[in-house]
Amino acid sequence: MKKRSAVIMLAPGLVILLVCLAVPLLRVLAPSIFSGDYPFSFYAEFFRDEYYRKIFMRTVRIAVITTVFCMAGGIPTAYFISRCNKKYRGLLLAASIFPMMTNSVIRSFAWINILGSNGIVNKFLLALNLVDKPAKLLYTDFAIIIGSVYLFLPLMIVTVTGVMENIDDDMMEAAQSLGASRMESL
Repeated sequence: MKKRSAVIMLAPGLVILLVCLAVPLLRVLAPSIFSGDYPFSFYAEFFRDEYYRKIFMRTVRIAVITTVFCMAGGIPTAYFISRCNKKYRGLLLAASIFPMMTNSVIRSFAWINILGSNGIVNKFLLALNLVDKPAKLLYTDFAIIIGSVYLFLPLMIVTVTGVMENIDDDMMEAAQSLGASRMESL
């Protein structure tokens, strides 16, 4: 009886997922797969065209760089937050999530003011005589990476903190007693 009631309770959620997620996804994917001369012909054409391949590789490169920076900043921060006193943990998590609470339009204008030709970074570079004229920082891969790291770093911190909170201190001590260095046991 318990198993049947569990299935009955799951049914409305599964129907909603099917209707709102699976059906629209299939309606979008099916024409791209089954149109053309043979299945996946649009995807084959996409990877044959040099222009699209360059765009795809640029996107992958930016995604990998963004991920590396988010990991480099997020994992140590998450470790610090997870090992903090519980009364400070919530405050630190809120501080790391705070940038995400700002409207995306306001964030975009803020980055324009920071990276623009009359922005803070260029004024600083000009004041130190490191450049003769304002550097082009906006609308570059550099600006995309900075914006992406700014967007995704809080997500990395929150996700990894949740995982690291569940790692018991005894596990790290056990790893060290079995010959792992302090850094390896973290």
